Amino acid sequence: MKVSGWLVALLVIGLIVAGLALAVQGTKEPVERGRSLSDWAEQFGVAYGFGVRPRQLAREEEARLAIRKIGTNGLPTLLSMVRTRDSAINRALVRHLPEFMAERANLHSAERYEEVAICGFLALGGVAKPAIPALIPLLADRDPGVRQRAAHALGAIGPDADEAVPYLVASMNDPQRSDMILTSMEVLTRIRRKPELVVPAMLKFLDPSCTNWNYMSAAIRSVPAFGRDAEAAIPALTRLSQHTNAWVRASALGGLKYIDNERETTNHTTRDNR
Repeated sequence: MKVSGWLVALLVIGLIVAGLALAVQGTKEPVERGRSLSDWAEQFGVAYGFGVRPRQLAREEEARLAIRKIGTNGLPTLLSMVRTRDSAINRALVRHLPEFMAERANLHSAERYEEVAICGFLALGGVAKPAIPALIPLLADRDPGVRQRAAHALGAIGPDADEAVPYLVASMNDPQRSDMILTSMEVLTRIRRKPELVVPAMLKFLDPSCTNWNYMSAAIRSVPAFGRDAEAAIPALTRLSQHTNAWVRASALGGLKYIDNERETTNHTTRDNR
């Protein structure tokens, strides 16, 4: 059987990489109960389900507790995964090397690193706050994949990532980083802080001058999440509730109802506390 020269070269490179990986075994990921951070993060992701699979609450909580036991010691590993740049060589190695060799050399696709990193940050939540200063500059990284992973990591940390809000708003307004507009809207909704900055920035996508359907639909979904702090969006959502598109009408009406319910809840709470 004839083996092409490039495949032989690829295998040689893979062996070299595997050898280097074995030489630096001292820099392995942190371990809890004999399992690596990545292993626990993968279990957490599978158990969490992300709306695709049923949640396995016991396994999810087991993984969450293990990851939290690792705590901030896991942040260097998670940040390294976020910073990973997927090269053509890496993709070829992952695709063609035997699985045991790729695992031994810790070679994985950027997509796999993203999944593990986001699950790790999600499990840590506010415990991962010390990573925020390192994640913020990555929102403007030259690599779109790194930008996306950094944003999703901030969203996974949640409300404790409030210091990143101005930078996510800037990403949402930067035409040079148009790939970040939808991601920033989604992440800002998860963080749900500083509505005085976020809501006005999203309102421009509800304006009649916005011709991008994807941006408009994302803003219709995102703005109401700020509840009574999104009252400035009521005129735009009211106008969109008369839109010719049935989905836009329904979404705008749903958003108006949510804002109104939040306002009523707040009013009731205020009255009850008097």
